[in-house]
Amino acid sequence: MADVLPTRIPPKAPRPFLQFGMGTVLWITTATAVVCAVVFRVPVEFAIPLILFISVALPAVLTTVIIYGRSYQRTFCVGAMFPSVSLPLIIVFGGMNVTPYHWNLNGFEDFSFRMTVFAFWVSGLLVGGLCVGVRRLVERQPTSAPALGRIVPGTRTAIVATTELLRDRDAL
Repeated sequence: MADVLPTRIPPKAPRPFLQFGMGTVLWITTATAVVCAVVFRVPVEFAIPLILFISVALPAVLTTVIIYGRSYQRTFCVGAMFPSVSLPLIIVFGGMNVTPYHWNLNGFEDFSFRMTVFAFWVSGLLVGGLCVGVRRLVERQPTSAPALGRIVPGTRTAIVATTELLRDRDAL
């Protein structure tokens, strides 16, 4: 009984860059199919309210992930927030004839509206991906360290306090 060693579970290896699990691929495929159906195939009576709902709900979802998400999820959502917030504003002001983006949603111009919304959704993905790439680039760069080596934040306060005590002693 004493000869039996406890078995250790090996740690899970991190996935290489751009490798996803099956669940992630399923969600991405489903989301892409829904977006393509709404943008290209659904009749205008159903598509426009659905597009407007998604465009208004998307900033709320991104904000939730920014608040409760983790590292790269937050970075992506901060980047994707900018195009997704500006889209509802353009839709509202376009409907009020304030901007040159005014759509007649009863006819052929419905296609230009759908393509504009689709372009904003894709730009949200691209800007979010760009923000993640910039974060990875910044995290790879070495941080500037003092000549004596790296100072741990707790040590920094001790050094500052010691320096102030020495200054006070020299002032006397």
